[in-house]
Amino acid sequence: SSFTNQAALNANVPQNYYTPGEETIYRVRVQNAGPSNVTDATWTDDLPSNFNYSSFDFECDCLNAGSCTASAGATNASNTIAGSLDLPADCSIDLLFTGIFDTAPN
Repeated sequence: SSFTNQAALNANVPQNYYTPGEETIYRVRVQNAGPSNVTDATWTDDLPSNFNYSSFDFECDCLNAGSCTASAGATNASNTIAGSLDLPADCSIDLLFTGIFDTAPN
């Protein structure tokens, strides 16, 4: 995952197993360690090449009061997807990509 103009953000993919042929959620967790809120950050992610993306959602987890938002567009021919997000300090957001793996991921 990459972000534009937002040094306080970092991302990871917390799971590494899936059942090929079954619908699953590919999850990317983004955290803002602060101290500032992040507003309108642009993100991109290279989804696995064997992942057939179908829909997007997100889950927000804030230690303090606050809420997050996220949006995503369609994947391109290289299975890269992009969007934007707002993420208060001391919060994390899970970007949730629903789809099906053709084969087991590496």
